Amino acid sequence: MIKRIIGIIKGEGIGPEIMDAALSCLQEIEQIRKEKFHYVWYLDLAPSGDNNLEEAYSSLKEFYSKIRNQGGVILRSSLYAALVYKLREEFNMLYKLIFLEPLPELSDVSPLKKEIVKRIKFLLVRDNAQGLYHGQEKIETTKNGKRTVWLTSKYEEDKIKDIARVAFRLAKQSRKTLHLLIKGCVLHKLTDLWIEIFEAINQEFPEVSFEWDHPDCGLTDMFITPEKFDVVVALDVDADIISDFLSGLLYGTRAITPSGNFDPSGGFATYQTIHGSADVLAGQNKANPIGMIMAASMMLELSFDMSKEANLIRNAIRNVLLQGYRTADIFSVNSHNHKLVGTIEMKEHIIETIRNLNEEKD
Repeated sequence: MIKRIIGIIKGEGIGPEIMDAALSCLQEIEQIRKEKFHYVWYLDLAPSGDNNLEEAYSSLKEFYSKIRNQGGVILRSSLYAALVYKLREEFNMLYKLIFLEPLPELSDVSPLKKEIVKRIKFLLVRDNAQGLYHGQEKIETTKNGKRTVWLTSKYEEDKIKDIARVAFRLAKQSRKTLHLLIKGCVLHKLTDLWIEIFEAINQEFPEVSFEWDHPDCGLTDMFITPEKFDVVVALDVDADIISDFLSGLLYGTRAITPSGNFDPSGGFATYQTIHGSADVLAGQNKANPIGMIMAASMMLELSFDMSKEANLIRNAIRNVLLQGYRTADIFSVNSHNHKLVGTIEMKEHIIETIRNLNEEKD
């Protein structure tokens, strides 16, 4: 029997609540498969500020190394941002995958027209360990008290090549179209390097159609001709904005979307939502757990080759949404079908539906 090792980091804010929901769904999958996952718990408390940053980083680094060395992956909730970026750099989590596709059951809370929503479906590959978020920052103060902040960043040719090969491989497995979004009219040398590398790697994947565009123009086209986009690569800052922006427009909330960070081999990965810790909601049974449950589903499919079980979870979520159950972020008082529920109730409805769908299948 394959030993599937999952490092669990409950995180800050609403993290423990939504992680509990994800783990409950995984336990239901264990019951169905009659097979246990091997959970390894990160037990240290998450930091609350800069004073604990180095200590927390050292502890998390040790935990990441332990899980990676055992051949496992990590399922985590929100962490202090500075920690996340240091860990990505330390473990060369080179790229992030974010699937953006419609959930028809949430079309009533999306501000987009239904005919647009149903045509948006693509995979965003985010450059994850380079650029401004990983740059060197310093501040200088002149004699008259005026401050200047310096932020420098770098991009390495080999890392760009690795991202390009991942993206082309994914496009080959999908609809054979790849777009690179980069601000060419300003970042001349950087743009030239990325395009040169992507065009060279394109020769290894001649069946894939490749083109590049500016992020602003590309994002506009995603609402005009969304069907032309399949796999999309964007630099860290641009991809961060695109994923959050589109998630909010597609689903009416950022709390639905999962993501996965991967090293160049794709073997070591961390799975999480795209949103933060939402401290103001912590402990109130108001957080939407769907994104965290979807992250667990993504883990099953991409790291454990369990597509059937991943689809079972996703179908259960869609069924629960179809029945009108909503946490506060996707609830509308103007909808006769909506039924307001908390974190725990949403979790329980999803677990029950996983069980029912599996029994129907049998």
